[in-house]
Amino acid sequence: APGKCPLGCCDQIVFPSGLLVHLLHKHSREPTCTLATVYDSQPVRLTIDPRHLQPGVTHSLAILLYAGVEGKRRTEPGRRYLSFPNAGLLNERRRLENHLAIVLMICKTTFYALLEDKELESELAAINPDTSGLYVLWLVAPVTSRRMFYTLTAFDRYYVQSRSVIRKLKNYVQSQNPSDFLPTESDYLLLREAEAMEMLFAKDSDFQIPDKVEPLSSGIQLEIIVHDNPAISPLDVRTSNQLLETYNGLPGGGPKMPRIKLNLNRGAHGKLALNRKPLSK
Repeated sequence: APGKCPLGCCDQIVFPSGLLVHLLHKHSREPTCTLATVYDSQPVRLTIDPRHLQPGVTHSLAILLYAGVEGKRRTEPGRRYLSFPNAGLLNERRRLENHLAIVLMICKTTFYALLEDKELESELAAINPDTSGLYVLWLVAPVTSRRMFYTLTAFDRYYVQSRSVIRKLKNYVQSQNPSDFLPTESDYLLLREAEAMEMLFAKDSDFQIPDKVEPLSSGIQLEIIVHDNPAISPLDVRTSNQLLETYNGLPGGGPKMPRIKLNLNRGAHGKLALNRKPLSK
């Protein structure tokens, strides 16, 4: 089924097979967006500065092209029927036909977004609009034939403070407004504005840093690892023998099937009639 582009500034409706070409044509050239190829269980890093974010608007930090196991094209998601092949790619981008488009999203919101009562959220936001904010980070992608997980870690340039979660990819056709999914879902990373600023402006004078530790570039460091198991095909289904083994392995040999007793018309000598006469004349 088609869905709205996950970026808050775009109202384009796209199908899963057309999401990648839309992202490449419309959003990959934005100065705050990174385009990178990622492989199974291999980390990819980027540095962000969230101070420029407009509150309440979802932004893209990175477009990640997941390609399965590095060096093994047969493990690309489209070749394993893990995801839809990408349509509309031309020339040198045809090599991305079987990649899975994953978007790293971020949105600045408030603690009130965690409330299930949205009327109360609006009232409190109107009374105290300057409350401390939250930075919400999550990954979205087209629907896959099985759940896919990722590790998302935020840390400072000196490796002193960090926050890390393991979460599932979110379907892009669902609402990407944190106010809608924060109260009921958990597939995201939350950073309070205070701790985000501590990571952003970390100084070596604030910590006892060993001399051997080389600081990274200034900003909040993000590391993303996509977890997949390309050795297991999404098309693997249980055969009748596997179902029988599962049935026999249940306690008591599985549930017993009910027996139905039928009334059979027998003759005077207890034999069943081989020929049946029609009931109608």
